[in-house]
Amino acid sequence: MRLRFGLDGEPPKTLEEVGAAVPGDARARAAAAEHGADKMRKAMQRLEHQNTAEEAEEEQREQQRQEVFAEYYRARQFEGAASAK
Repeated sequence: MRLRFGLDGEPPKTLEEVGAAVPGDARARAAAAEHGADKMRKAMQRLEHQNTAEEAEEEQREQQRQEVFAEYYRARQFEGAASAK
């Protein structure tokens, strides 16, 4: 992984370069690990999008609560002003 993604400060290498630099079946292992990492990244993006949508819904509900409260408060002020006359 260090070779493939350049985690040791070196530039990232292709799968072929990783396979040539490491003995054994390193190219296949690197490709499998990269595929797993890509699936994980996509899953994290889906969760982030889901959280963002949930947060937006919560903000909308809070705004609606504030609007209802403001309308109630205005109505109470109007009632108080009308009864004071």
